[in-house]
Amino acid sequence: MSLWEGKERATAQDLIKWLLSTIRNGGWPVDRVNMVAIDELAASSSKSGSRSTLVMQTLREMSNNGKKTVDDFEVIFERHLRDKKKTELSKSKETWHFFIPIKVQVANKIIHTQPLIRILGEEFRFISLASVERRLGKEGRDTLRNKSLLRIRTRTKSTDLPSVFLYTSAKGSSWHLAWKDLEPAFDALRGMIELTFDFFGFRLISDGQEARRSVPHPLWMTARKRGKTSPEWIHFITDEDSEAKAFELTRKRLSGVQKNASILAKKPKRRSTLSLIANCLRLYSQAMDARFPHLSFLGFWQLGEAITNAEAVGGKTDRVVARLAWHGARIGLKGSGYKGILKVLAKKRNAIVHSGIHDLENDDINTIKLACEAALDWLFRTHTSLPTISHVEHYYRLRESSGTDIDAINDCIDYVKKTRRKRNNQP
Repeated sequence: MSLWEGKERATAQDLIKWLLSTIRNGGWPVDRVNMVAIDELAASSSKSGSRSTLVMQTLREMSNNGKKTVDDFEVIFERHLRDKKKTELSKSKETWHFFIPIKVQVANKIIHTQPLIRILGEEFRFISLASVERRLGKEGRDTLRNKSLLRIRTRTKSTDLPSVFLYTSAKGSSWHLAWKDLEPAFDALRGMIELTFDFFGFRLISDGQEARRSVPHPLWMTARKRGKTSPEWIHFITDEDSEAKAFELTRKRLSGVQKNASILAKKPKRRSTLSLIANCLRLYSQAMDARFPHLSFLGFWQLGEAITNAEAVGGKTDRVVARLAWHGARIGLKGSGYKGILKVLAKKRNAIVHSGIHDLENDDINTIKLACEAALDWLFRTHTSLPTISHVEHYYRLRESSGTDIDAINDCIDYVKKTRRKRNNQP
């Protein structure tokens, strides 16, 4: 295994030499020089996703055995990495059940049926507090019924216990790993709920202190492993107000979410347009969650960059503006729609990012939100005609091309196909 190439090997050797010289009793003095050196050695390698703990394990073994070179490091590191993977595979994956309190009001006749939503290959059910208590057992039930104990275990200031929970499950050797697999679907579900409830919604007045979301992000959840008596109590780090009001989930609204989520019922293929939509839903929920105006604005701008595949054009704000702006006419806006406004918003975005200037008005967020929703609506409507991100990017490029360029491209495509057929038919 080669972790570094070319000049990077010399830099890695310098870091290894330094770290080996400072190791004491199997560890390092906790200071910024050593900590940065360890993290840099890990980040600069071809296995940059590996945790620094593996780097330290490797360096300790090198120190104990008198090894000093990059070559030595690579051999030992590969063995530790292989052993780590074997250990993870050997751990039994057990089923974890997650119970997530959400601030919605659901009629008893609806919650009694435990309605189901499938998204990204995962299943989420709305269940009652009574059902949660039965599933958690005595210890979990006693905690839920004791507000003081619940606040301690969930590390929140919440005083009201929601009557509705989302229930889901996944397999993993720990609740962390099980939730890691579930979290993308949970975030996409929240985005789908917000998009369904607030599509093309405008906020006329804002005090700058409340998030735009309809359903607050949960402050905590609990997880229980099959056969385990004691549940785990898990705290979410959010900007949410613990006293946020519950949202009324009517049968009509529930049916709307179920219908919209059915498009993403299965886990989409990598680089498919559906995978892009799923990512956009997560970004949408984050923008709606943000309480501070500049963070909400930046969240929607990031969403706009994702929808327009800005990464393919170097993230240029003028291309993001151009690709978002043409939807204005498509949704019936007059004149130039919001093209001029988006140009101004692009400057405000740069001022926030590069100068820390938060010169925003409520209508600024309304407009970027509208532009993103119009473009996201287009993705939903065209994902079968443009099934991959590559299709979406080619569409953007071709739509921006002149008629002469389109004709030239068609001629070139015909020529390429013709030459390939000739080459394939040659003996």
